[in-house]
Amino acid sequence: MEYRKLSTADAHAYNELRCEMLRAHPDAFGDSLEEHLARGFAEVQRRLEGKEDSQVFGAFLDGHLVGAAGFFRESHNKARHVATIWGVYTRPQVRGQGVSAALIKLALEALRGLGVDLVQLDVGSHNVPARRVYEQLGFVKTGLWPRALRVNGVDYDEDHMVLDLRRR
Repeated sequence: MEYRKLSTADAHAYNELRCEMLRAHPDAFGDSLEEHLARGFAEVQRRLEGKEDSQVFGAFLDGHLVGAAGFFRESHNKARHVATIWGVYTRPQVRGQGVSAALIKLALEALRGLGVDLVQLDVGSHNVPARRVYEQLGFVKTGLWPRALRVNGVDYDEDHMVLDLRRR
């Protein structure tokens, strides 16, 4: 498995993966497939432009993108020490092999280099495998967002989790 930061050269592969994740697990992401497609391919490229405060990492198996995770750092001066992990997904054939954890560790390493010391994320309360990965990495549940997402009339709660990088 090869892990690295994605660039605009990876935009087509990432777009395919992003569409797959939104189609397969609409209850796990705030974005819908329709919203993603409406923004167009230029938005996918923009996300991968290599900005320091907003990065996406990928996992490649035999040259094929099989997983991704991103982060963005808060833009307000008072919150520059905070970042958010988003869009964590691995294809079914590599689940349970530590791919998500490896991607998040890459993101955390980059965030440490930026001086970030508090990392947050939201995860579906029903998504036990993902919550377990985050807990193993040191994330702690700090809150519950009831009915955070509504998909086809069904409400889903999300757990808010944080990791204090000063303690890890």
